[in-house]
Amino acid sequence: MATVIGPLYGGLLVTAFGPAPAFIFSGTGILIVALVFLSLKNNIMRPEKAESASAGSTSANVNAKLISTEFE
Repeated sequence: MATVIGPLYGGLLVTAFGPAPAFIFSGTGILIVALVFLSLKNNIMRPEKAESASAGSTSANVNAKLISTEFE
């Protein structure tokens, strides 16, 4: 669906306003999406850091701990 609507919308935009405004509009849209992703960066859950790497904590142990706390 997007493979049809995207080029159609782009063609209409170029026809109505010319290539320069269409390019600016497209770049602005990409910038907005990037800013939204950057604002969501802090909301993504990150695994807790292991207290000590020498204590035998592996990523599997940390992941198991995260999974087990979800169901409590």
